[in-house]
Amino acid sequence: GRVAEALPSIPFLTQLQLGYNTVGSEGAGNLGRALPSCPQLKSIDLQSNMIGPEGAGTLSACLPRCKKLSVLNLKGNIIKNEGAMKLANCLERVPWMQRLDLRGNQIKLQPSPKPNSRSGSRKFFGHTVQVAETPEIDGVEVATVLSKYPSIQFLEAS
Repeated sequence: GRVAEALPSIPFLTQLQLGYNTVGSEGAGNLGRALPSCPQLKSIDLQSNMIGPEGAGTLSACLPRCKKLSVLNLKGNIIKNEGAMKLANCLERVPWMQRLDLRGNQIKLQPSPKPNSRSGSRKFFGHTVQVAETPEIDGVEVATVLSKYPSIQFLEAS
């Protein structure tokens, strides 16, 4: 969109407030690709923008190049567990992130028993975690991965 196109012309931008728009996953992807052109950016508010797992994935791929970004508000989107897991996995490469708000994104933080599910273990950054293997990404995985990052000072997911 137009905001993503404008970002390269404002390299001293420190806050980007785009909450309550209709950015969507495609727009989040465009923004994500443009974010590195704003090296002073510290805070992004993308609350309630209909961003899905794909948009969260594109954003997470770009975050490691945003060296001053410490606040990311994605509250009230439709990121779900799949998108939350993409963001969680990216945090290893984004140790400067301090505040990540994922509330209201249809993220299940408690495992839901499913028929034909079985126990198993998976590795996350060298840590073995016991999880229930289900066709969907389990909320326990998301919470476990997110808990490995001590630089996070504020994390909300529900």
